[in-house]
Amino acid sequence: MKRFMMIVGTMLFALGVWVIYEINAIPDVLVMKAQPVKRLTLHHVNIMTMTPDEPQIQFDYSVEVEDGVISRIYPTPEATRIIAEDRNVIDGQGQFLLPGLIDAHIHLSDETELAGYLAYGVTGIRNMGGYPFHLRLKERIETSQLLAPDFMTTGPILNSEGPNAAVNQQIVNTAAEARAAVRQHHKAGFTTLKLYSNLTEDAFDAILDEAQQLNMPVAGHSPEGKRESGMPFEKPFSMAWSKTLGAGFQTLEHTETLVWHAFEDNLEEQRIAEIASQLIKHDQALVPTLIAHRRLVDIALTKGAYLDEPEYQMISPLVELVDGGSISFWQDMDPTHYEVPHAEFFAKVTGELHRQGVTLLVGTDAGGFGVAPGASIHKELALLYQTGIPAYYVLKAATAVNAARLGFGNTGQIKVGYRANMLLLNSNPLHYLSELETPAAVIVRGQMLDSGKLQLLRKGAMDTSLTRAIIRAIELLWFIH
Repeated sequence: MKRFMMIVGTMLFALGVWVIYEINAIPDVLVMKAQPVKRLTLHHVNIMTMTPDEPQIQFDYSVEVEDGVISRIYPTPEATRIIAEDRNVIDGQGQFLLPGLIDAHIHLSDETELAGYLAYGVTGIRNMGGYPFHLRLKERIETSQLLAPDFMTTGPILNSEGPNAAVNQQIVNTAAEARAAVRQHHKAGFTTLKLYSNLTEDAFDAILDEAQQLNMPVAGHSPEGKRESGMPFEKPFSMAWSKTLGAGFQTLEHTETLVWHAFEDNLEEQRIAEIASQLIKHDQALVPTLIAHRRLVDIALTKGAYLDEPEYQMISPLVELVDGGSISFWQDMDPTHYEVPHAEFFAKVTGELHRQGVTLLVGTDAGGFGVAPGASIHKELALLYQTGIPAYYVLKAATAVNAARLGFGNTGQIKVGYRANMLLLNSNPLHYLSELETPAAVIVRGQMLDSGKLQLLRKGAMDTSLTRAIIRAIELLWFIH
């Protein structure tokens, strides 16, 4: 018996050591230690500053960076300063420089995904469903322990019981439960709240009141209340969409959700102007995430072949395990009668909202099955462009607008005093948005990642860990229960 207990104890110890290793052993090639260049100068680049009242492109400029911050911008022909020996000088030879992209809606399961975002030019991300480990991750990024995009996160998703409830959401049905959850999030260190669609009216009102007292922004879906049989086709939702307007939402998420709740799933083009005017009246921004629905249509149309691309190896294996049934469902369904017309309507609504003057941000819902970290933002940009939004305004939404609306301070523009989060491209992205998919270099807080490092990051982002994901999921379940 003693020998048996020793063997069991040794196995448990070994298991514990392995779990700890899996949680903490992030290879350097995936998330490299921050090593910012003290001084960097880019000569002969064409800059897209995304700054108001400036030309879309300014040709043959130089940009100087000091300690990760843009310190000087000037026409290259006017350069008279002698370049110091300790300054890293890059001759852009007519390449194009623009701010790094920001993804306003992602779901991060693993540090390796950070490598995927950087590899595809994403230098800022907002996580829309917080886990406790995200708070630790944010601290490591802000103290330069990790090379990663600028990072912000909401707390765990707040929802009530209903058809859209999920195991990774914190369920609050009453005002008392909602208030307690908000205070819990605040105490833990989360600064923004994520709201979901089945919230009861009592819980919704309590969240807003508690959030206002604690100065916590809210974002997410417009809650529809308890969904009863026949809603919305036979009777209206328990909570009108208008109740969300003026409620202090930093952003509303998904054109798909807007059409479901505000349009009550009726594909009526004549209502677009009415909805747009209400959004504008309340200065309500929207994150369309067209790719989130479009990928489902593409999975169905290709009978699952859509998921064969290497980039989908970046997605957490736990996500694929949990969502296996959903993947099978979409592979086998016929999307032509319902999903395809809806995808076309979502695009039409999004384009018209832009033309009416609604503030649109760029987000992807990356991290779910079929929405790869980093790579998917380029599909989202393409979908937005296909709605008729000019390329410049698509890029401005993904940079300056995202940064300002979400609170990413001093980024999103090429401007003196702003962080040096930038992309260097071989060709003009206003001619070909696809040029963004293979940047010549990504600069994040002054650290320059050339094409070789970007390839290593793409490869490394595929080295995900089921063990890490499970441990983090267990920690979340402990937190929300």
